[in-house]
Amino acid sequence: MQEDPSVQPVVAATPRAPVFIAAACAAVLAVSGCNRSDAPPPSADPPTAGQPVDPAPAAAKRDEQAARDDLAATAGKVGAAASAVVDALQATVGDAAITTNVNGTLAKDPELSALHVNVDTQDGHVKMSGQAPNVDARERATRLARAVDGVKSVDNKLEVKP
Repeated sequence: MQEDPSVQPVVAATPRAPVFIAAACAAVLAVSGCNRSDAPPPSADPPTAGQPVDPAPAAAKRDEQAARDDLAATAGKVGAAASAVVDALQATVGDAAITTNVNGTLAKDPELSALHVNVDTQDGHVKMSGQAPNVDARERATRLARAVDGVKSVDNKLEVKP
């Protein structure tokens, strides 16, 4: 069979065609973004010589100093509160030690040891309640309690048995 010269052969798509199409699309996308700018529009009054171009660092420095000042003030408050807690704890421990020492001292006395004497201490002030066998034992309880270290005053509410 002879070939007809008026008929053009059909060109089959080659593997290079998709590459060419992809390259053309990339070129179109790249060119279309050329006029786009991500930079902010210029301000109405551009900075002059000696003025900062960006005010953000100065604002950040002010914010940093304010944060430091706040932190220092808070640290002072925390320190004062911690000191108050330590003082209160020492007073409580001191009062407990005074109560223990007064009870121990009273327990050594033959007339007071067998009796129930309630001792409470607050800020070094001792309050005793309960019963004493006689007036002398009651007065002795006051003297013994006053002799304990840390006692500021004694409120003797011991009642004498009839």
